[in-house]
Amino acid sequence: MPKYSYELDFGGGDVSTTTTPAATTTAVSTTTVTSSESAAPSSSEKPTTTAIPPIPTIGPRKCGNVEDTDICYYENSREPCDICEGVMCPVGKKCVKRDKMCLADCVCEKDTDVVDKDGICRNPCYKNQCQNGGSCVVDANKLSKFRCECLKEYEGVLCENMHNFCLDPKPSFCPAGQYTCQMLGFQNYTCECAEGFFYDISGKTCVKVGEIVNITLVFKQTYYSELYNNVTHPEAIEARRTISAAFSKIYGDHLIRLVFDNFTQGSLVANMKLMLKLDDSGAFRSNERIFKQFLLDCDTQNTACFGSLGKAYLPYDGWAAKDERCGNVVCPQYTVCEPIDGQPGKTQCVCIDGFEATGSTVDNQGRLIQLCEDIDECALNPCPTVEECQNTPGNFTCTQDTTIATCPSGSKIVVTGPFSYRCECSWIYAGSDCRFRELLVNFVFNDAIPQVDTSSL
Repeated sequence: MPKYSYELDFGGGDVSTTTTPAATTTAVSTTTVTSSESAAPSSSEKPTTTAIPPIPTIGPRKCGNVEDTDICYYENSREPCDICEGVMCPVGKKCVKRDKMCLADCVCEKDTDVVDKDGICRNPCYKNQCQNGGSCVVDANKLSKFRCECLKEYEGVLCENMHNFCLDPKPSFCPAGQYTCQMLGFQNYTCECAEGFFYDISGKTCVKVGEIVNITLVFKQTYYSELYNNVTHPEAIEARRTISAAFSKIYGDHLIRLVFDNFTQGSLVANMKLMLKLDDSGAFRSNERIFKQFLLDCDTQNTACFGSLGKAYLPYDGWAAKDERCGNVVCPQYTVCEPIDGQPGKTQCVCIDGFEATGSTVDNQGRLIQLCEDIDECALNPCPTVEECQNTPGNFTCTQDTTIATCPSGSKIVVTGPFSYRCECSWIYAGSDCRFRELLVNFVFNDAIPQVDTSSL
């Protein structure tokens, strides 16, 4: 747009207009009005002129806000403007309008960059602060931030800590089921079944033991003297394999583990420890009935149920079972663990003797916990009338009440404790309660009387 300059002649001449190429303003036409009688006014007259519009500012117009709004306008105008027009930001930065304000800011060109202490825009990972081989990655969810992707052996914000594999949802070398994990050092840890749990036959899963049985099995027609207390002997290995196969057939996946203690001399006697889950009924002793029925069927059907070992029988004390359903259960005070028959693996904590349930709750393992309150046995008057009842948690005691104590006339009550006393008897009474009169008897024996010799008198 052409640039205009103005020359004003108040002496009656024309208004001349000059155009230059670098104009940034718009020319305004003006005129000068003179007297109708003479082009040159007399000394007593003054020229009459129209009002001259404001002369535009030469150079860039200022951009700002009006009435404290966030919309930018040119100064003295209602024409919108770009607050960043003409703003020169340092290398790597760009001009942006500040949110809800007509102000310009220079920010990093890349949204992921951050300004360092020298005011330079840099990628957040330019220092690579990740340790122990960790990789720095710009966080897509938090621009201008970074995160470290650690090697599996490390953890922490900067991969500065050794990774605790035991805190993983499922450590690679730990079994399925309930287990405990312990770190042994860098990238080294060990896992064991939790208390009350044992590896199953596969050795890969920890399962809850419902019953542990010490069992003695006698094979009366089999004699293997070479395998007595010799676990590596081929015959011992074969015997263990044969017996294990039989128990696996009997109990299936209810057999958790079979541990051989030893073989004794004479007829082959196998001492073992069975770790079993309860059967589907969840009833204790059902496994014993199943095994005894198995032995009975073998005998009546004349079947060698233990292969080359032949038939077997249980001695009278050959099956010693222990209920393990509450083996590792810890119940609150005044309660005790009780298995729930018919629900395998289920237990509950019930009130001990001397307490009664006032309600119940469920713990974080789904176990029912009774809320217990002490029974006041003294309210039932369990003590004799001469004794006082003292209630204790879950029990009571009866003690002698000195306030109603009596001693025979002439004797004295001596208090020996809060609820005890004794009678201090008068001289003619005896016994703890002074109710026995002493018998006073004088015995005179003739041979006790001195004899006087009177022959010489």
